[in-house]
Parts: sequence; C-alpha cells; structure tokens
Amino acid sequence: RSRPRGTEIGEGFTSFDAIRDEIAPYLRNVKLLVERRWREALLTRYSGTAVTEAQVDCEISPEGEVVRVEVVGTPDDRIFAAICKQAIERAGPFGPFTFEVPEMYRNQNMEIHWTFTFMKR
Repeated sequence: RSRPRGTEIGEGFTSFDAIRDEIAPYLRNVKLLVERRWREALLTRYSGTAVTEAQVDCEISPEGEVVRVEVVGTPDDRIFAAICKQAIERAGPFGPFTFEVPEMYRNQNMEIHWTFTFMKR
C-alpha cells in the first residue's frame, strides 16, 4: 500500500501552530491535489516492488504558483522520487493564499517539506 506521510510546515509565518485555523483548509487542498496527481502517476508509471521513500521540498508563492520543487537528499529510488516531484509540479497552481499573511512575510513563499512513502514500512 502506498501513501504520502503528509506535509510538514517549517518555522516562520507558515508555522502550523501559529495559524492552524486559517491555513489548514488551504493546506488540506494542496495535499489533496498533490495526492491525486501522485496516485495517478503511481498507477500508470511506477512498477516498484520494494519499500521506498522520497523527500521533496517545494515553495508556493502567495498567488498559489509552484515556484520550486526539489528532491532532498539521495532518494531510495530515483524514478519514485521523480514521480513525487512531478506530482507536486502538476498539482499546481493552488490558487491565492486564503489566509491572512503578516505584512512582513507577504512577499515570501510558503515552504512545504513532503515525505512520500511506497509500501509503508
């Protein structure tokens, strides 16, 4: 069985603890869109038979555009990592932020760290 372990938000204005009530619906939507693309790709393009994991960092602009997607570290399986990266790229754009961003952070992108796993350990 495969599933992404989810998103983790770093420190700063996107700290989930700081504004969870406002940011949660937006992050749920991002997660659902990425998962949909990821599952489609797994069904059509991946034939892995071993447990594998990939970590991917991305940035989303305040307008909802995916501006950076990068595989982090050395993935267990390069094909799986590429599928994960492409899922994020193809899921966007996500639409403008639906939550209030403090003025000092309004020109910064939201950073999300994803951990995708295949055949849960």
